Amino acid sequence: MLKLSKIAILASTMAVFALPAQAQLTVNPTGTGLGFSLGTFLTTNQTCNGCVGPTGVAVNSDGNVIVNNAATDGRNYVFSNSNGQTLGSALSSVTGANYPAAYATSNGSVWGSTGFNSGQLIKLDNAGNTVATYNVPVTLGLWTNPVNGHLIGSGSSGLVDINVSGVTPTFTVIPGTPFVDGVSVSPDGTTVYTNIVNGYNIATGAPVFGPVGIGGADGTAVIYGGALNGDILVNTNFGELWLLDDITGSPTLIASGGSRGDYVALDGQGGLFVTQSNEVLRLSLEGGTIGTAAPEPTTWAMMILGFAGIGFMAYRRRNQNAALRAV
Repeated sequence: MLKLSKIAILASTMAVFALPAQAQLTVNPTGTGLGFSLGTFLTTNQTCNGCVGPTGVAVNSDGNVIVNNAATDGRNYVFSNSNGQTLGSALSSVTGANYPAAYATSNGSVWGSTGFNSGQLIKLDNAGNTVATYNVPVTLGLWTNPVNGHLIGSGSSGLVDINVSGVTPTFTVIPGTPFVDGVSVSPDGTTVYTNIVNGYNIATGAPVFGPVGIGGADGTAVIYGGALNGDILVNTNFGELWLLDDITGSPTLIASGGSRGDYVALDGQGGLFVTQSNEVLRLSLEGGTIGTAAPEPTTWAMMILGFAGIGFMAYRRRNQNAALRAV
C-alpha cells in the first residue's frame, strides 16, 4: 500500500498501475524449480487490473477466511478455505473498515485497523464485524509474531509491538523505526521485515537487514522450514513476486505478469494468500511452510499438561521398576 492517503490517490493509482486486462501472476521456471506454485483462492468483481484490490485477509478461529473488499464495496466477506471462491460463494458478508491494515490472527481472534487515516486497532468476530476498537496506533501492515503471539504493526509512530493476550491490548513502539507498510516476522521472532525491504530488531529497533531495492514492494512474508527457511517473499505493486535470501539479501524473481499486488497473509494451510487487483491467489511451497501461526494459549496449556503427564508416567515407571528390583 502507498504511504499517502489511498482515498486521495486512488484515481492516480489506477492510471499509473493500469495493466492489460486479465493480467495473471504466474510462477516462472525459477520459482517452479524452487518448489513454488500458485492457485486462485478468490476472484472478485473488480474490473481494473491496476486498482487496489482486496486488502485485509485472515483465517478466523472457525477455519474460514475473512477478506476485506474495501476498495470495491467496503465489505468484509467470509469464505470457506478452499480455492475457486467468488463473491457470490461467500458464506456471509458485513460492512468493513475503509482501507484497513492487513488483517492478522492471534489469540483466537482476527485483528486489523480502523483504516488508513484514523489508525486504531480493531478486533473482529468470525463474521468480520468489528467488536472492539483500541487506542493502538496501527495504520498499515500487521503480522503475528510466531514465538509469542504478539502483533507487529505499522503506525504513524513507527513499528509497534502489540500484546493481545490480555483483556485489553497493550503496546510498545519499537524505537527508531519508520512509518512503513507491509510487515512480517522472522521464524525466531526477533526481526520484523517491512516493505522498504529491510529488517529491524524487534527489541531494540536496530537495522539488521537490507534495504534491498525492489520496485513497488508492498506485502512481505517469511518462509519457515525447508531449504529456504528464513528467506523473505515480497509482493509488489508491479505484479511480481520476489524471493530474498535472508543472509545476503540477494533477490530472485519467482513470479510475474500479475496486476497490482498488495498485502499477503497466512492461509492457515502452510501457504500464503497473495492479493492482486481483482483476486486473491494462494502461493504454496513444496517442502516448506510460508509463515506459521503462534500457538494459542489453549495449545500451550495442552502442551504443558502433556509434558507433565509424560513426566508423571516416567516417574511412576521408575518407582515401579525400583519396587520390582527390591522384591
